[in-house]
Amino acid sequence: DGPGESGGVSRLRRGRLYAIIGAEQMVLDFESMELDL
Repeated sequence: DGPGESGGVSRLRRGRLYAIIGAEQMVLDFESMELDL
């Protein structure tokens, strides 16, 4: 159960990282859209 448990934790951590990166990318896209306007 040890390896599977650590795998789940790393997957959660990776998901959170992707969520943060995705949010920052959305903000950058939004700012670039405003600049175009």
